[in-house]
Amino acid sequence: MASGEHNDTVAGAVVRILPLGDRAMLVELASLARVLAFDAMLRANPIEGVTQVVPAARTVALHVDPSRVDAAALSPQLRELARTTASPVEQGTVDAPVEIPVNYDGFDLDLVADDLGATPAEVAELHSGIEYTVAFNGFSPGFPYLAGLPAALHLPRLASPRARVPRGSVAIAGEFCGIYPTPSPGGWRLIGHTSVPLWDSGAAVPPLLPRGTRVRFVPRMSAAQPAGEPSSLTQALLPPAISAEVRGSGAGAGNDSGVPPVLTVVDPGPLTVIEDGGRPGRLGWAVSPGGAADPGSLHAANRLVGNAPASAALETVGGISLSARRRTVVAVSGARGRVTVNGAEADPARPLLLVPGDSLHLAMPAMGARIYVAVRGGVAVPRVLDSRSFDALSDLGPRPLRPGDDVASAGRAPFSVAEEAVPTGPYPAPGDLVTLRISPGPRANWFTRHAWELLTGREWEVTPESNRVGVRLRGEEPLPRADRYADAELASEGLVAGAIQVPPSGAPLVFGTNHPTTGGYPVIACVATTDLPRIGQLPAGARVRFEPSAISFVQPGA
Repeated sequence: MASGEHNDTVAGAVVRILPLGDRAMLVELASLARVLAFDAMLRANPIEGVTQVVPAARTVALHVDPSRVDAAALSPQLRELARTTASPVEQGTVDAPVEIPVNYDGFDLDLVADDLGATPAEVAELHSGIEYTVAFNGFSPGFPYLAGLPAALHLPRLASPRARVPRGSVAIAGEFCGIYPTPSPGGWRLIGHTSVPLWDSGAAVPPLLPRGTRVRFVPRMSAAQPAGEPSSLTQALLPPAISAEVRGSGAGAGNDSGVPPVLTVVDPGPLTVIEDGGRPGRLGWAVSPGGAADPGSLHAANRLVGNAPASAALETVGGISLSARRRTVVAVSGARGRVTVNGAEADPARPLLLVPGDSLHLAMPAMGARIYVAVRGGVAVPRVLDSRSFDALSDLGPRPLRPGDDVASAGRAPFSVAEEAVPTGPYPAPGDLVTLRISPGPRANWFTRHAWELLTGREWEVTPESNRVGVRLRGEEPLPRADRYADAELASEGLVAGAIQVPPSGAPLVFGTNHPTTGGYPVIACVATTDLPRIGQLPAGARVRFEPSAISFVQPGA
């Protein structure tokens, strides 16, 4: 279970190169200051084939295009760059600090005060009495990792993350302070909240607090909960199931094409969203690529109606009913379930002509997890960061569909309707066994050999709590950590789709298309890029077996 890491010492600082799947790597340095200096050097001196650079607390994630660079040969170049950035750089902008008003009323404030032997008011005074600097953006769009937290407030994350943390929560973990821009899962300690918006998708620089921004917290007297937000306690008790995805706050399925709608949603089923090719290239703003959970099925549906492969379409878990408003052509692909038009069985492998008044119904699938419905011309909703996709973690893009929503076509399709079926699948049914190829992750050494044997030698069951953010697995026993890491706290570092993260519970979570961009639990392994679409089609009850495969491009001794 060797992780393929390589160590080197540069000007007294240990440099380790760690694998992160087959298209990324982590460069680990000795301190946050060295990370920021190394990140600045990489941005000033781009490396051919390195498509994105994502700094974190102790690491810099490099995302690589294998067709443009021999990633295994990058180590000497990276070590040389590290030598030239051995001295920390000064951080922070010359602008005045951004002031963030805070109500110190967080769910964990009393517990933090007890840990410090202080009062909540003293914790608020300590937290607000200094100036912070945004070291990097991570986790989700607009989430700032603020450096400068007083040492007395350096506390570990919660042993079990909350399923949902309220928007605007001010939180602490380890050496950082952060603010949750949207309701999301989270394991940091909540000490207060702010009503200041942290993200504006329409701005030239969407995050309010980008890297290098100076920040001060200004206590407010009122402890009122933000309008429209349930209490922290209520949020903490919410289950991390599909219902959490349905509460997205983005725009609905509006019409930006200037033409009348072609479909109306009668019943969206448990969850129907709009997805396209996603938002690649924005990890530095903590925006994951996102897009369709099963791109192959999206492409197949679009091909049938003559659209470009990544055109926006409906992604549904089934149980959806649509009514035609105008004459149009649609196609269905992905998970297998009964498809009917006006109650009569329809062939889902071919384009379907609908005329006004026709009713299209897709039953809950018997095999697979997600079905795609393409409309000729593509689905028209406003673009957010050049994509029409909904992001389940950050609420970016159009909200999930509701009864009565209209669906419009984006315009003319560039190709003719396909005359032949486009093959997809196979798709697993609950109880079926799916094999996913993996390679050791950057923190495989945090776990015992027995943990690796459990991961690769046992079958794991997909739980109903799985969603577009990740697939939660249940096994016979948890994955044990090595003794030296039993109580260790991992500094936040870059993540990729397919990363298998293991929280303190020992139950693995396989990140999906809407994964956070950074995370603080160790990644034991990563799924091969070519197997990622299979993750998006895993239904609850399916079984997973992980097969070790030498797919990592970071080789021992590289």
